[in-house]
Amino acid sequence: MTIAPLRKGWCPSVLRPMRTGDGLLVRLPHLGGRLSFERAGAIADLSQRFGNGALEISSRGNLQLRGVGDLTLGPLQQALVQMGLREGDAAGESFGNIMINPAADLDPNALCDPAPIASALQARLAGDTALQALPAKFSVVIDASGAMPLGEVDADLRFVAIADGPTQRFLVTLSGDERVSASCAGAELPELAAAVSRAFLKLTARCEPAQRRLRALATYVGAAAIFAEAGISCAMESGVDRRLGDAQNTPSAGLDVARNRDRPGGRMPCAATLPQAYIGAFSLGAVQCVGAAPPLGRMSADNIGKSVRAAQQLGARDVRLTPWRSLIVTAVPPDRLSALIGVLDGCGFILEAADPRLAVVACAGAPACAHAARDVQADASALARGLIVGRGVQLHVSGCEKGCARAAPAPLTLVARDDGYDLILNGGVRDTPIRRGLDIAALATFLTQRQSAESRQ
Repeated sequence: MTIAPLRKGWCPSVLRPMRTGDGLLVRLPHLGGRLSFERAGAIADLSQRFGNGALEISSRGNLQLRGVGDLTLGPLQQALVQMGLREGDAAGESFGNIMINPAADLDPNALCDPAPIASALQARLAGDTALQALPAKFSVVIDASGAMPLGEVDADLRFVAIADGPTQRFLVTLSGDERVSASCAGAELPELAAAVSRAFLKLTARCEPAQRRLRALATYVGAAAIFAEAGISCAMESGVDRRLGDAQNTPSAGLDVARNRDRPGGRMPCAATLPQAYIGAFSLGAVQCVGAAPPLGRMSADNIGKSVRAAQQLGARDVRLTPWRSLIVTAVPPDRLSALIGVLDGCGFILEAADPRLAVVACAGAPACAHAARDVQADASALARGLIVGRGVQLHVSGCEKGCARAAPAPLTLVARDDGYDLILNGGVRDTPIRRGLDIAALATFLTQRQSAESRQ
């Protein structure tokens, strides 16, 4: 098996890991986040054998193995390929950023099970050599709505299921310009995604300066121009394509476009942060589940191994990874819920919706990350006590200005520097701070005062 060169500072995978402060980071894109207990346990064992035993759930619901050594990387890659988690070469894993609702197949309110469509999409994109030029972070969301919608999960290309007669249809929007949306049937989705992807590569090559992400291109030229280049019928607004010249506007059979501004509210529906009702025991229709969150998305191989073995012994079905850095154990026998919750609690998972750590997002920080200026994991845990619970993510703590843990703005964002933290309100890591060089004591005081002021409102 050919091993691709190691790269630093990019989107890691199995055959192209990323070097960090604690060794190599190997990410396992797993379509749909659905894992059998056998496979989850095997991954935990591999993490202990070939890494440092630390695992993370990423913001896209993927597992990351930390601390893999240069000498243990090859055996780990071979074991993962044998398990069917990756293809045998780097080209085969060129596209893995497809996200679906983690439990749509169990959710009576979901409009469909997007897993088969996602599998067809992955095969279509991975089999097109021209699309290997897509950015490593190019991502697609297929949202079946229901109890766990994906409206706040960042994606370049978004498909949202809509109830539309006997044939399941999807609205399609491009990040960066949601004023125009395409519509397609589920069977047409893979080809439409491939067409939009090819259009992105063609149009960005003609732009000056080049637009490196689809959202940047859509902001620059408008979604209508991209749909038109893809051969998808579109009612184009005046002047949208002026920087590209005359775009082709060839209708595509079975595909149509509607203006989002003509829909109620003028935009696609946007879901709130995952309801905290899905932490601890909950039901999806007649199915009993348990949601558990590793603190700040990190867990040990020993604890995840114990948890999945116990869940299997107690008669549960499988485990789902979510883009909210949590996991869901599905189909737990009702009389075994308490026993499973006891095991998960003993393994350090968050099982209470009122836990303030659920309001925090933080990267690995120092020393695990070579770019991080501080131990943000410890600092984030300490600061969590000053947060108001029940309002989604309130605090993003980043070890540097890359902001790997969260791309979206947050009410409070901290960026670690050598002399303390920069504090940003209602923004992201690259926005202008209101204060610089703050230590943990000053930040804790600020959070306490902020919480007190908000509680009086």
